[in-house]
Amino acid sequence: MGSQRYQKGSDFTDKEKELTPDQLSDAKHLSEIINSVSSGKCSIFESVMLAYLNGMEAGMAYGKDDIS
Repeated sequence: MGSQRYQKGSDFTDKEKELTPDQLSDAKHLSEIINSVSSGKCSIFESVMLAYLNGMEAGMAYGKDDIS
């Protein structure tokens, strides 16, 4: 059946979820962007990406708290 790709749950649990085709496409696109960054700007790019992803994760966590 081919290899399946999994990610750890983004809800801070150890549940594994199968990646959707859209997520795989987004990951491939992000990989292409990362590979296109010159080595001189790589550390800046990594810092910006990390800050963005941390912000997204925090927003999701705060959003879950607001629903209850």
